[in-house]
Amino acid sequence: MAEYKKDEIAQPAFTMAQVMEMMKAFAAELKKPTELEQKKIDDDRNRLLRQAAIRRNEAKIEEEARISTQRGCAHVKRDNSPAWGGQVNSDGYVRPMCTICRKIMPEIKAPVEWIANGVNMQDKEIFPKLTEEMLLEWHKVQGGAKPVTKPVGMNLTDEEKAELAKELVAR
Repeated sequence: MAEYKKDEIAQPAFTMAQVMEMMKAFAAELKKPTELEQKKIDDDRNRLLRQAAIRRNEAKIEEEARISTQRGCAHVKRDNSPAWGGQVNSDGYVRPMCTICRKIMPEIKAPVEWIANGVNMQDKEIFPKLTEEMLLEWHKVQGGAKPVTKPVGMNLTDEEKAELAKELVAR
C-alpha cells in the first residue's frame, strides 16, 4: 500500500470537463422514459396519428359529398324561381350562393340598384332562368353588371322589368 504523505497535494482523478460530461450523460439517462412510459408515449402517438387519419378521411368524404351535391343541384326552387341569393358586400361585389346546395359563385360587381335596394336574384320576372353558366359568364366577361339607373322593384313597369331582364340575361 502506498503511503500518503502529508505535504503532497492529491491530483484529481478527472478534469472538470470530464466531470461535466459525465453529469450531462447522467442527466440525459435520467430523462429517458422507462419502458412503461415509452409504451404509453408510443400508444398516445399512434392514437393521435389514427385520429388525424380518420379526420382527413372524413373531411375528404364531406368535400366529395359537397361537390357531388353541387353538381347535381339545378339551382332552381320548386316554384321554378332561381335559387341564387346574395348580398352586396362592403367591397361593392355580390358573391351569389345557391340557397339549396350552398355553392358560391365568383363575385360580380353590384349594380347601383342592388347597392341601393338589395339583391333579389330570385325574382322570376327579372331573372327568369338565372343559371350557373350565366353567373360565370357575367363574372368572366364583364366582371360585373353595368349600373342600371332605375331601381329594381315596385317602381318599374312590366315593360321596364322585361327590358331589364333581357339586358341582364344578355350579359
